[in-house]
Amino acid sequence: MANRPIDLGPTGKRVADNVAALRKSLGLDQRQLSERMEALGRPMQPSVISKIEKGDRRIDADDLMALALALDVTPNRLLFTGNADDEQIRLTPKAPLEARNAWYWAVGDRPLPNIWSDRPQLIDDEREARFHRESRPQYPRQLDVDTIIHKRDVLNAVLDALDAAEEGGVAPNQAVEYVRRVKDGWFPRHNLPKPKYTPKPGEKRQSLEEILAELRSEEEDQ
Repeated sequence: MANRPIDLGPTGKRVADNVAALRKSLGLDQRQLSERMEALGRPMQPSVISKIEKGDRRIDADDLMALALALDVTPNRLLFTGNADDEQIRLTPKAPLEARNAWYWAVGDRPLPNIWSDRPQLIDDEREARFHRESRPQYPRQLDVDTIIHKRDVLNAVLDALDAAEEGGVAPNQAVEYVRRVKDGWFPRHNLPKPKYTPKPGEKRQSLEEILAELRSEEEDQ
């Protein structure tokens, strides 16, 4: 009995749309994208690219990696939407969630609710620690005795900065997360706009997304 073909799922359809949109945004036709794939050692005829973009051909992990390289994006950008907003997307037919939460999960920022638990919204510190450990790169150089001895002044300055941040109402983990995001290019170091006013107790503060939206708007106006 012949194997039944598997229909393209929601992620496969999103990849097809993203390949077409990103190719066009680079000003490439299907032949030029085919040439890039050839140069990457993953030959793909223009007719095959056409089928992929129409959703008539599935791609495997090697295709996805090569297409991401050819289109100068990360594999995640092919798998998800271009905006990390509240749009509802599906990772599988039965796994809907907001695009922003999909991106947080994909970049190792935070795990999704534990769908395998009877209490999926319960915060599980051990699970979250494991998620961060397994989902982010483990840098080979760890803190060692030699670094502590010879870089003590630098490390103590970091501690002083964290103490100052905590006195100002910023928890150490928030300060570390801010540094990581700045280093990763999520937003500039010095040009974040200040809130228009200090909210009174009980009033809603500006979210990070709202602050970043203001920053982008100011940059576009300049």
